[in-house]
Amino acid sequence: SDLCYAESRDGIHWEKPQLGLFEFDGSKANNIILDGLGTHCFVAFRDNNPDALPEARYKGISRGRPEGKKGLYVFQSPDAIHWSLIKNEPVITDGAFDSQNLAFWDAVTGQYVDYHRYFANGVRSILMCTSDDFVHWTKPVPLKYPGAPRQHLYTNAIRPYARAPHIRIGFPTRFLPEGERVEPIFMSSRDGVTFHRFNEPVIPQTAPED
Repeated sequence: SDLCYAESRDGIHWEKPQLGLFEFDGSKANNIILDGLGTHCFVAFRDNNPDALPEARYKGISRGRPEGKKGLYVFQSPDAIHWSLIKNEPVITDGAFDSQNLAFWDAVTGQYVDYHRYFANGVRSILMCTSDDFVHWTKPVPLKYPGAPRQHLYTNAIRPYARAPHIRIGFPTRFLPEGERVEPIFMSSRDGVTFHRFNEPVIPQTAPED
């Protein structure tokens, strides 16, 4: 599989530049930026850590499984286009990684933060861990949702809230086995572990198809 790049000035109209980095169907006239390891569930972010090196201004985290070494691998890039592995081994191995996993720099705590999926007694749930250098991570801890029903959560989409960065917000994908339905919900946290989950979906099943 391949990872491709597109860019936009308004988030609506997108362009796919011909980067000439990887060959596909006999041509390098494409927008591929990564091939092979890490292309499944790759999530990139601009690293706002003031101590980040120029060659690592952008960082990425992604699932990989070469030679049976399951886990999350980390990447770096000076421009979000040219990527390289930071370490040839997975840096996080505790969890289930077959959907979007993400990381970011938290300016409030001065740490990198990771959120990824795992199974808790058969239910899809979310783990969190932190790092000072994006390579060495703490033991993942499960998120808590006081008063919320026990439901499957796939992707988490957790980020610091820009207008109040001490608060983290998330738009996890809730999976409802009855009817095989998925829907996004909203949750927020002041400590990054205990979240208040709102049960009403952000986009309900009754929403217009467009």
